[in-house]
Amino acid sequence: MAKQLVSLPDDLKQRMDAARDAGEAVVWSEVAREAFEAKLAELAIDGPLRLQAIAARLKATRDAKNREEAAIGRADGKAWASLSADIHDLGRLQALVDSDQWFPFWQIPDATPAERLYAVITGRPPDAERSAIFWADIRAIDPARAHITGNRTPWYLSNFVSEALLVWNQVRPLLETD
Repeated sequence: MAKQLVSLPDDLKQRMDAARDAGEAVVWSEVAREAFEAKLAELAIDGPLRLQAIAARLKATRDAKNREEAAIGRADGKAWASLSADIHDLGRLQALVDSDQWFPFWQIPDATPAERLYAVITGRPPDAERSAIFWADIRAIDPARAHITGNRTPWYLSNFVSEALLVWNQVRPLLETD
């Protein structure tokens, strides 16, 4: 793979470093590649590579949306586990991930993944209305983020679970010392 030197304003580099220091796992070269692809697609929109350019642009927007959904999921999972979840919610979530049902869980057609995850967390049957309230309440935990909406994509949900369980696994040893 070829390398390209890119100059950045100092404040941008400082913010990138701060994101890394805060634990964000961002592959900046991938972000830059997608930006380059998007710009090339923009430049080629009337040229002979029009369909390839459109596909590259759509892929870049899809990938950006997936990254955004993942980041929102991580933030919501951390907030929920830290401020709202109870020990049983987190235990049921851990049991699902530890079971052989975690990967098939995403393929069950009886309800949406968000509704099924709500059911696992709460120990109740899948319910579209209660699930919608549950996920809206999670957004309300952090008033600065309450305006964010989403359709609970697999990117969001899997990162929500990962971050919630990260908090759970950090605090669980402290619970066992009582």
